[in-house]
Order: sequence, then C-alpha cells, then structure tokens
Amino acid sequence: SSNDVITVTYNAPDVTPPTVTITSPTSAATFTTEATTTNLGGTASDNVGVTSVTWVNDRGGSGTASGTDNWSVSSVALQLGANQLTVTATDAAGNSSTDVLTVTREAPNQPPAATITAPADGATFSIGQTLVYAGTATDAEDGTLPASAYTWEAARVGGPFFPLAQGVTGGSSSILQVPGTFIIRLTAQDSEGLTDVDDVTITVQ
Repeated sequence: SSNDVITVTYNAPDVTPPTVTITSPTSAATFTTEATTTNLGGTASDNVGVTSVTWVNDRGGSGTASGTDNWSVSSVALQLGANQLTVTATDAAGNSSTDVLTVTREAPNQPPAATITAPADGATFSIGQTLVYAGTATDAEDGTLPASAYTWEAARVGGPFFPLAQGVTGGSSSILQVPGTFIIRLTAQDSEGLTDVDDVTITVQ
C-alpha cells in the first residue's frame, strides 16, 4: 500500500472585530448643540474588511452610513435633551463593534424679560421731586438676573438717552428738575447677550 498524504488547509474563522471611531462633530463622548440635526462622521477599519457602518439614535431614527473606512451620516434628527447615537461597524464574518456619542440638544436661548416696577407708567411728578426707580429681570435659562444685568437710562421725549445707573436693580435720582415728559428705560441682558427693554413715560410739572 502507498502512504497517501491528504493535506487539509484549515482557515481559522475571522474573529477579529472591526474598530469604529466617531470623529465628527467631536471625538469626545458628548456634544451639545441647539441645532435640530447633527452630521456624524468617522473612521472604521478591520483586519479583513468593514462591510457596513450603521447608526441608531435611542430617541428615534437609524440608518446606514455612507462609506466604510471613512464614513459619514448627514442630518441625524435630534430630540430635545440627550440623544445617544450608537455607530456600529460590521465585517463580513459578522463581527462588530460600536462607538457611542451622546448629543444633547438644548432649546435656543430665549431673551430675558425686563419689567419696570417703579415709577408707574404715566405717573406725574413735581419739579425737584426725587425719582425712585426699580425693576425686575428674569430669564428662562438664567432665572432671576443679577443686578449686573441691569442698565437704567432716561431721556426727555425726543431727546437722547443718558445713563441713570448700571448694575443696580433700582435706585433714586434727582433728574426731575425741569418740566416735561421723560422716558425711563430699563435694559436687561442675559448671560448669552440677549436683551429686553422696558420703558415707562412720566410727566414732570
């Protein structure tokens, strides 16, 4: 008899998962935006080859990215609050790995609300009387605004505004030395620079 040699080639299964990395809008774990959508982008690699890159938002929505080694997704819809975006790269053998980005969508900053509480609109003063003024300023994001957010001005109707006080919620002034009609103005500014103005008109006689 002859010694026949049978050669069996054994291909080890591909058990190496691909790698996937989110690099856009950030390579960090979290991202905050006021936008209603975000674009995603990144890279993926595998010892054999990446066959697909998919994404899912835990707040709704999923899809397949364009490209594999360099992949991108445009206009992922974001809900208000935290959106956990999971990107999965898969190879031909079914191995997969993920990267996660949490995108927090914030509501756009709203302007504050300035309210003059004194003097009353339409109030009448005597010449030489002390003007006492006060106001409030609140903001949806910041809450009650600090005194530093307040700017007080006054003007004779038709004339230029001049500073009354800055950085106080109220005070007193002796500007009422001549008869006429005056405008008292409060401007409040929130921490992101949006402002609101409240005016009252008073008469000095």
